[in-house]
Amino acid sequence: METGKDSGYQLIRAVSTWMILVHHLSSTASIFGIPRPPVLQMADTYLRGELGAVAVGLFFMLSGALLHRNHSGIDNAKAFITYRFLRLLFPLWIASAPLLILDSGAGLFIHASQSGRRTVPLNLLGLDFYYWVITGKIPYFVCGEWFTSVILTLYLFYPLLSRAFRGRRSRIITTALITLLWAVNMKFRILSAGNGWYSVTLGLFYFWLGMWFEERRSLFCGNKAVCTAAAELIVVLLFFPRQIGGIIYLPSLIVSVCLFVLLYNAGNAAGDRIVSGNGPIPWTCRHSYMLYLVHHYFMYWLMPVLIGKDSGSLRFCFFGLLIILIGLVYAAVMQQVSDKLFPVFRKLIRKKVDL
Repeated sequence: METGKDSGYQLIRAVSTWMILVHHLSSTASIFGIPRPPVLQMADTYLRGELGAVAVGLFFMLSGALLHRNHSGIDNAKAFITYRFLRLLFPLWIASAPLLILDSGAGLFIHASQSGRRTVPLNLLGLDFYYWVITGKIPYFVCGEWFTSVILTLYLFYPLLSRAFRGRRSRIITTALITLLWAVNMKFRILSAGNGWYSVTLGLFYFWLGMWFEERRSLFCGNKAVCTAAAELIVVLLFFPRQIGGIIYLPSLIVSVCLFVLLYNAGNAAGDRIVSGNGPIPWTCRHSYMLYLVHHYFMYWLMPVLIGKDSGSLRFCFFGLLIILIGLVYAAVMQQVSDKLFPVFRKLIRKKVDL
């Protein structure tokens, strides 16, 4: 088992985090009918809003790669699952508490929701995505989104996935089954919402690819791997078809995989500068999960207040960056609170669960 920070993985984490922030800044403006700067508008139109899809693909692969890197063998599945669940849910609870107070005294900020605040308890338990799958209605969230439910599900099954990955035969069989499940999801939308991209099966496919990447990491490093990934990425981005072989999310999947390889190699080339110090990349990596939890809510809340439908590009850029900055500050504060309180919370839980 190899532990410690990897500069390649850290760069992937930082870049994907900022891709999500930019994507949601653009998509939230679109929801409110706020004109975006021409460059952002053209990029979003060309990519058909897939920047977020690419970033989420990077996150799922990163999760699979890092878990396989640091936990290739699970001795105590119950303790592993409990700890992982708490590490995801506890920051969510901490970050949500002040926002729930704020939200209770105002109108519904999350206008895309079709459910009202009754789904907030599901959000706090990381179960709101399954409400969406079952009812077809977008749940109301304060912190985090559909991704939380899927990653919790993957953590739940990771001991089984890790065990299957250790044996050569079981690894091949599991790879075939996960690929088949991913393919079937294209047709029948298994555990999926929306157009099928918001999906447990797709998340599992990305996650398993990440485990394969870590296992065969040496094959994806070096000039040959970089040139191959870059060529494939350029070809797909030049044309960026709406679908490939009838699969609407295959173009973004290819982009995610190629970008994962390129970013990993770039991070390795940069070395310790990626993981050390207090620069933007290390800072983003330390706060990436909290940023994911809180940033979208602040955009929904503040964008219609600070940026009107008649705003120009300059105002959009200034207040857009201000909204992101507010989210960053809140995330940093909540991260500090969570880090200080979690050991106390863990100590209380240890009395019932061996962590």
